[in-house]
Amino acid sequence: MNSEGALPTKVLVVDDERALAAVIASYLTRAGHQVSQAHTGPEALDQARAEDPDVIVLDLGLPGLDGIEVCRQIRTFSDCYILILTARGDEVDRLIGLSVGADDYLTKPFSNRELVARVQTVLRRPRRPPAAAPAVEEHRVFGDLRIDAAGHEVWIADHPVALTRTESTSSTSCPPNPASHSAAANSSTPCGTPPGSATNTSWTSTSPTSARNSTTTRPNRATSPPSAASATGWDEGDPPA
Repeated sequence: MNSEGALPTKVLVVDDERALAAVIASYLTRAGHQVSQAHTGPEALDQARAEDPDVIVLDLGLPGLDGIEVCRQIRTFSDCYILILTARGDEVDRLIGLSVGADDYLTKPFSNRELVARVQTVLRRPRRPPAAAPAVEEHRVFGDLRIDAAGHEVWIADHPVALTRTESTSSTSCPPNPASHSAAANSSTPCGTPPGSATNTSWTSTSPTSARNSTTTRPNRATSPPSAASATGWDEGDPPA
């Protein structure tokens, strides 16, 4: 444990050169990390699953399974930091490694002290867990009104209510808090509009169905339209100049 009492970070060193892996492990151990080693691609995957390390120092030139593929597969089940090591001078290899999920890289030959510093640097980067999907509340009950948000169904006094598509969307998006629902019911928002208002006369309906069924004042087509004179403000006997 370190001076602050926290558990040491776990580092997995993966390199087919056992002597080099041992040297890297010794430097990381002296820096206060808990270190394990793997020397092939399949072995690296097995230990990564079993040990759940905080950091993996991963050589790209591995027997059994290439380091690029190891990195790609690790990213399917772990969000640990990955520092890749490569003896290849081609920039493409480093870019591929970074594109499949590596956080940093070092090209061989490298300083062991620099490697330890790189490990300390990636550990200071925040690693946020994926956001959890919001839970869906299956049923909401407000007195005699019951709403099935998942099934887009509504009942009043245990009687199902036929909904239009707009009513279905509006009713199932109402706030789950009864207090906020009561406030919404007094407003003109869709959530304040109960579906099937004909079955519950205590609600004031503003839904599209109620709007279609409501009486609307329309102009009397039997009445003759206003004369041109009254529309323009001219007297019938006075044509425009």
